[in-house]
Amino acid sequence: MVGARGGRPTDGLLGDTQPTPLPWTAVTRARHAYDSVEILAPDGFWVARFVFGGRRKTRIVPRAEAVANALRVIACVNACAGIDDPVDLQRQLDVVG
Repeated sequence: MVGARGGRPTDGLLGDTQPTPLPWTAVTRARHAYDSVEILAPDGFWVARFVFGGRRKTRIVPRAEAVANALRVIACVNACAGIDDPVDLQRQLDVVG
């Protein structure tokens, strides 16, 4: 959930880094040495990459697993839209729980 623009810092946890704008989306890409599913911010800013289908001898996760992992991350992050201070929300939930 960390990017270079927008939002506000949370208790110094992220330093001067701001949360990346929402909603996030996914796109698959073919590369020379591997394929990947990339998580993108609304402006196309690259947030994260899950690699699959490598053409080298290193072990890389299957495509379905990489896509499922990326979609889980996107669903969780997008579900947090509108929460101004995730750290404070976690503190409140810890008190209740």
